[in-house]
Amino acid sequence: MELIADKKSCYRTFKTREMGLKKKISELCTLCDLKACLIVYGPDGDGPSSSQPRFWPENRDEVECIIKQHMEKRKEKPGKRSSNLSDVLDFRKKRAELKSPMLQEKFCQKKRPNSFGGLDNLSYEELMEIIGKLDKDRSR
Repeated sequence: MELIADKKSCYRTFKTREMGLKKKISELCTLCDLKACLIVYGPDGDGPSSSQPRFWPENRDEVECIIKQHMEKRKEKPGKRSSNLSDVLDFRKKRAELKSPMLQEKFCQKKRPNSFGGLDNLSYEELMEIIGKLDKDRSR
């Protein structure tokens, strides 16, 4: 599938496909006894009406009523996948905050491996020597 370069051909294809979509949504509403709407914007260069949306049903008040009903139901009982950008970013932030301590611990273990087997196995003199070196380094 590729873009139709010729504007007249593009417009004809758009009109044909738009009529097909309207027919399909009309049939779906009739067969399944449901309310649905379609909002379509024309291709660029569609004349003065290109920036104006086309609706099905053609009555704009009906379309607004359907959208309003949808928004109200969504507020009452949000679906599993209903989220906005803010929700997604909050989720990612919380996940990163949970992973952060684990990653820091993992990084510290890799960065400073304990090559001498731990402090538990050192004598008092060896521990004092390490403390002295640390104090000396800190005073610099």
